Amino acid sequence: MENIHIFFNEFRLNAGAVWLEGDALNLSVPKKFQNQETKDFIVNNKNHIISVLKENQIFSIEKFLSVEILRDNTITHYPLSPSQERLWFIEQYEEGTNAFHIPTFYELDVNTDVEGLKYALQQIVKRHEVLRSTIELGDDQKPYQVIHDKPLIIKEIALALKEDYELLIKEDINRPFDLNSEYPIRTIFYTVQSGKDASENPLKRTILLINIHHIATDGWSMDIFLRELFAYYNAYTRKDTDFCLPALEIQYKDYAVWQRAFLVGDTLEKQLNYWKTKLSGYQDLELPTDYVRPNKINNEGSSEEFSIDKAISQKLRALSQHYGVTLQSVMLSSFSILLSKYTGQDDIVIGSPIANRHRRQTEGLIGFFINTQVNRILLNNNQKFEDLIRQVHKDQVEAQLNQDLPIDDLIAELGVERDASRNNIFQVYFVVQSFGKQHSASEQQKKYITPIQENFFYKVEKFDLSVNIDDDGEEITGDISYATSLFHSDTIVRIIHQYIHLLTQLTKAPEKSYSQLCLLDADEYNQIIYKWNETDKDYPKDKSIHQLFQEQVIKTPDNIAVVYGQQKLTYHELDEKSNQLAWFIRTQYQQRTKQTLKADTLIALYLDRSLEMIVGILGVLKAGGAYVPMDPTYPQERLDYMLEDTNTELILSQKHLSGHGNTQLPHGKVVYIDLTEELYNKEDKSNLPQYNKSTDLAYVIYTSGTTGNPKGVMVEHAGVNNEILSQLEMIPLVPSDKSLLTANIIFDAAAECIYMSLFSGGSLHILDNKSILDSDYIKEYVESSGINVFNTTPSYLNSLGINLFSPNVKHIILGGEAYQKVESSAKVYNTYGPTETTIVSTGGEVDYNKKIHIGKPINNTRVYVLDQNNTPVPIGVIGELYIGGAGLTRGYLKLPKLTEERFVLNPFITEADKAKGYTKMYKTGDLVRWLPDGNLEFMGRNDDQVKIRGHRIELSEVEHALNQIQGVKQSCVLVKERKTETDSSNYLVGYYVLENIDNTISQVTILSKLSLVLPEYMMPSALVAMESFPLTINGKLDKRNFPEPDFHPLTREYVEPRSENEKAICEIWQELLGLEKIGITDDFFQIGGNSILAIQVSHRMRKVLGGDVKVADVFKLKTINSLIENITLMQKNHENVEFEF
Repeated sequence: MENIHIFFNEFRLNAGAVWLEGDALNLSVPKKFQNQETKDFIVNNKNHIISVLKENQIFSIEKFLSVEILRDNTITHYPLSPSQERLWFIEQYEEGTNAFHIPTFYELDVNTDVEGLKYALQQIVKRHEVLRSTIELGDDQKPYQVIHDKPLIIKEIALALKEDYELLIKEDINRPFDLNSEYPIRTIFYTVQSGKDASENPLKRTILLINIHHIATDGWSMDIFLRELFAYYNAYTRKDTDFCLPALEIQYKDYAVWQRAFLVGDTLEKQLNYWKTKLSGYQDLELPTDYVRPNKINNEGSSEEFSIDKAISQKLRALSQHYGVTLQSVMLSSFSILLSKYTGQDDIVIGSPIANRHRRQTEGLIGFFINTQVNRILLNNNQKFEDLIRQVHKDQVEAQLNQDLPIDDLIAELGVERDASRNNIFQVYFVVQSFGKQHSASEQQKKYITPIQENFFYKVEKFDLSVNIDDDGEEITGDISYATSLFHSDTIVRIIHQYIHLLTQLTKAPEKSYSQLCLLDADEYNQIIYKWNETDKDYPKDKSIHQLFQEQVIKTPDNIAVVYGQQKLTYHELDEKSNQLAWFIRTQYQQRTKQTLKADTLIALYLDRSLEMIVGILGVLKAGGAYVPMDPTYPQERLDYMLEDTNTELILSQKHLSGHGNTQLPHGKVVYIDLTEELYNKEDKSNLPQYNKSTDLAYVIYTSGTTGNPKGVMVEHAGVNNEILSQLEMIPLVPSDKSLLTANIIFDAAAECIYMSLFSGGSLHILDNKSILDSDYIKEYVESSGINVFNTTPSYLNSLGINLFSPNVKHIILGGEAYQKVESSAKVYNTYGPTETTIVSTGGEVDYNKKIHIGKPINNTRVYVLDQNNTPVPIGVIGELYIGGAGLTRGYLKLPKLTEERFVLNPFITEADKAKGYTKMYKTGDLVRWLPDGNLEFMGRNDDQVKIRGHRIELSEVEHALNQIQGVKQSCVLVKERKTETDSSNYLVGYYVLENIDNTISQVTILSKLSLVLPEYMMPSALVAMESFPLTINGKLDKRNFPEPDFHPLTREYVEPRSENEKAICEIWQELLGLEKIGITDDFFQIGGNSILAIQVSHRMRKVLGGDVKVADVFKLKTINSLIENITLMQKNHENVEFEF
């Protein structure tokens, strides 16, 4: 059947012709078809060819060339068009869905003749065969449409209450069609009692529901449907029995057959090449969402409406006219800028509908003609808007010349990996249309029926976002429909507001470049730049750290300040010993350097976890210097670098560390400060003069550097004081509190733990290096010592296994890495801050009923979320975090260039900020976004966002899914690289620690559970079970020391069938895929499978196995052995059902 139409089409494209003269068949055969094959085809199909030519009255060459789509009334079973095939596949995959219903509702006037409407409906269905067709599978397992002659079933339902009809309409609209057995159109008249008139006669309303499946209609078709409905209705009410509409030249079946014949050979190749070139290397749009993307689209949606005032609407029309482009080009270009600002991507792909009715014979047909045009828009910082709209318009014109290619053919040709969690290629759909004339033409119709908004009854969204814009010639109006599984309505309202604000900017200055455009209006700009940064609060900015400590000594002199094993120091004792050490340091410095110790003099601390560590810190500060903590376990090379970099003349150490390991210290600079040293008997215990200002250095902390050497961050007293006092305001520690110091002194988290305890009169407990890593010992110690405050990293805390539900535990302060859930009855605080901005810059209490965040800026802190152009981003949009204010450090020791790169001028400062010295801000490299309540959500570092097979993935999302699996205590997901002979590729590895080592949960089970919540592309390629995770010295995950997985790359190694069932299924696959040999472990999609073949496979497998093989199973399980194992398991479970009474 299709071959005849291909035959006609090939002749037409190659200047040939086929026509009749009387009953005689005439041919003008193109040279390329002058062969025996063509002759045989004509002989074998002569009668059918003559029949089609007669039916279309083709009695001349001219007529043959003018009739592009041929009518063929002999066809009762005809193929689906490619567009229909796509919808049918989704129907099969979903096993019924309401996503493609096109419902319309009308309230009938009391004078409307219901019988006339019924008549009109029957006439339309009789006129358009596609509305009375069902879909059946042929013997070849391919879908065909079958035309029926039965009249349309029209239901009438009488209801007593309004509530009844609303509920029933919802059910009727959303009930999936069974396309195999029912027409793709449903009509129902609801008669609803709505009270009584003055004479106590019952009042009734009549509602008409017309629900048509998208597989048989589109927007253009619905206009035809309504016009014809009222044409037939008017004829009925006039009793015009002779009325008939002009005969249709063709039916939809003829178009479906023609389209398959048309899209072959050079025509298909030309359009394929255009789109492959156009979309080469495109990116998925990664809109920041409010909720985690589900592993499967659920089609649930809602919408928010908007209108653009008449003045701006007119300016937008004038703008399009001035540049010779369509309004669609202007609106689409504008929205692509908004999406780019939201995503940080400069490659934006958006889908748009195209009528696909550029053949005259299709203009009056009802059917599914609409195709999707893919708009790829490339942006750059210097691009002017006026240039962008010209380019977008040019691209759209070119695309329309290649509009015949079905979107599914394009997806297949591009090799796009199907992803059940999102629409393929594009995730945003954009429509601009003009209904002004249609509205005015429908005034007569409104006498009979009044349209009812269907949003209340039917809330479906197939994309992340769908933007629908209507220009009626006055106000431009529209709505944004959105997936409710991804977005909150407030986010959509903000997007609309920002879109209108952007359009307003562009009408005023279309010559503006991309980098000059901002989505924020004055109010939102003021809110996120200034209002949310109103954090000013008085603090002792002129005092040093040790002055605040000494003020606490006066308040709680006899409280225990520090505990180490059996050793303890009260606040008074700690104050005296640190005074003695400070006097001693100044003397030793004078003697060794012949100079007086000045502010900012760096003194190294080479100490174990001990009381001496705390005495040493305070002693250096009181002496007027700044301490530089160094770890005794450091390799010699690192120690040598730090000692040279700091030019330190004094190294405070302990005797047992002399010659420690393989490291050597310059003996001429070492001063032993063990509490047993004579200095504590000789030196003065009195307070020293104040040698420091608050703007002097308190310490230098070394962090990892990109050059291979660590870099020293210079931290001042005032910044530390502001941070500690801000934290104590949020987390009010009291003198009875006992804190456990878990962090190593070389990290600033230790400074926070130390000073929060010492500034509040509490006790700081220190464990030795061995004990701090012994979870059993720590559990016992926590209970026996009454530890009630933890200030640590989530990884370290989770590794301990402490009972955090103990009523003794009051506060858990987490920071240093991405938050991991901590189960506790205590108050849990999530904090964030780089060393460069003094320990913590934001923080807040964790509320498990809300989105986890890193809080708001602490006192006297400024935070900004900026895009790559240093432009503030809106609420909900991911950007890089910049931090300024009182906590900003001086920068990096002896690295002025790096300091200049990372500590940049703050363009947002007020005069008041300038007076405070808040002139710079630190570029963190961390990704965050504002939440609507002014909290910040941490999204990871740039290097936590990875691409696997073209998909951008947040590793934290995969970790979250792993952590939700019962029995998994802790997880970490890393990207690994696998090298092949010719290339390399990245893949995900999921590392996990089980709650119980004896737990027997298998990796197959874990992967199975992950597949329920994660899209396929986010699934780890390998899993590694570990007893515990390696930690760095400061308790963070040591990701460099995670083991390599035992990973074997996927290769197509043949595994032969082991049973008769497996052999039978292999043969089915071989036949359908056209392959000579298929093994039971071959991936269906890697060996050429696609959506339609998946349906055929599932049908045939059902017959062989007798089990319920779903299309979705083929997509999820992919291999023959997995599919058979799944069916066997289901059958076993079915046989072993247990009932409880």
